[in-house]
Amino acid sequence: MDNENFGRLRKYIDGQEKELIRVMKALVSIKALGPLNGGTGEAEKGAWLMDYLKKSGFGDVKNYPAPDPSVPAGERPNIVARIPGKRTDKSIW
Repeated sequence: MDNENFGRLRKYIDGQEKELIRVMKALVSIKALGPLNGGTGEAEKGAWLMDYLKKSGFGDVKNYPAPDPSVPAGERPNIVARIPGKRTDKSIW
């Protein structure tokens, strides 16, 4: 990424400080402990995050749950949100 684009990106992120703090407060307020630690897993937190991402304009939000019979939901969330870029070739990172 060139310096000009990086500068624009950094300025945008800096302008999102209040929203980022609000999201982090919401996320940390949702208990997400595994059964070995006295919790029921991450299903509630995962559902909140998926809803937030969709409402925030991420068009492609998917959950690839990992089966786990030890949690009440029977699975644990693995969320991927994609923002399409201008290029269509594959990228790996």
